[in-house]
Amino acid sequence: MPRPGGACPTQSNTPNFGPNVDIFNPSMSSATIQSTLDSVFNTQKLNQFGTQRFALLFKPGTYSADANIGYYTSIQGLGQNPDDVTINGDVTVDAFDGTGNATQNFWRSAENMAINPSAGTDRWAVAQAGPFRRMDIHGGLNVAPASNGFASGGYIADSKVHRPGLHGVAAAVVLTG
Repeated sequence: MPRPGGACPTQSNTPNFGPNVDIFNPSMSSATIQSTLDSVFNTQKLNQFGTQRFALLFKPGTYSADANIGYYTSIQGLGQNPDDVTINGDVTVDAFDGTGNATQNFWRSAENMAINPSAGTDRWAVAQAGPFRRMDIHGGLNVAPASNGFASGGYIADSKVHRPGLHGVAAAVVLTG
């Protein structure tokens, strides 16, 4: 049915994926991006049984950021290849609950980006349901918490770690690719 006056409603060229999806682009300030990353992490840090879910999406480009990844959070590069999105900083999962135990670090993921770790080694200390896919780590990767406590697994697929060796102890880490 035509609208009065025959005009079509105007539509935005920017899709609305909802309040829990953040899409970053290289023209955004590092401070704005970091503030969003910190806010999401502070919400999800200990939210193991919460109902909130977050997606942190990065358009192709280079970013300076440190992303701690909490429960129900996915961080992803939107380029065709991992090196299309580069994070100068860290994408980290650690034993954030203060116990030194990462065996309950479920329900988080990182996909399709390159990381230049700020201290030379990135940390992805997860349990099950914590995939790390299509990542290019220009440094080392540690799969144990900083406290040298326990981690119980993870899934690392189609990823490159430029510093030899996978550091840390986990009961089961599945590596493919």
